[in-house]
Amino acid sequence: GVPLGQAYAQAKEWLGLSRLGWIGNKTYSKPKRPAPPLSTMSCAFVYLTFERKIFKSTLAAFKIGDSPATGMGEIVFPFYSNQGELLNMKHMKVERTPEGKKLPPRTEGGCALPLFGWQALNGPERSVLICEGEIDAMTWFQWGVPALSVPNGHASRTWLEMEWDSGQHLFADGGV
Repeated sequence: GVPLGQAYAQAKEWLGLSRLGWIGNKTYSKPKRPAPPLSTMSCAFVYLTFERKIFKSTLAAFKIGDSPATGMGEIVFPFYSNQGELLNMKHMKVERTPEGKKLPPRTEGGCALPLFGWQALNGPERSVLICEGEIDAMTWFQWGVPALSVPNGHASRTWLEMEWDSGQHLFADGGV
């Protein structure tokens, strides 16, 4: 019920883009090496396949890796651009606190954090579900729903700056 320019300004404010400043003016570093391959003998593989019921084919589509670490190891979630370029990796320990909570994940310093899951999309898609959590995105994918995950939880909107121009790649007709 408002003019297009005013609707755009309201949407920008609601998305938090007015606080980001000029979009596209940041530079980011790249990961120093690719995600280590996922070993079928690792704790990460056992956790993902037996506890979370993620298929091997899904793990391969999302290029999930693992790395040995103190405790039980880490799952490595690689973050790719919509053009297939590796931009970051999130490391999540399989080990949990005594209360069963996840330990804080870590990402590569100074690297961009786009939406997670571009590498598994066949594109161009007619629609994409945006969810919270890398494992959630993989679960939706297994159910036949193309999905991407926000990188740092629902409250963080920093990924919007990174993905501002990606909408044209989401839809077969080029619109959003």
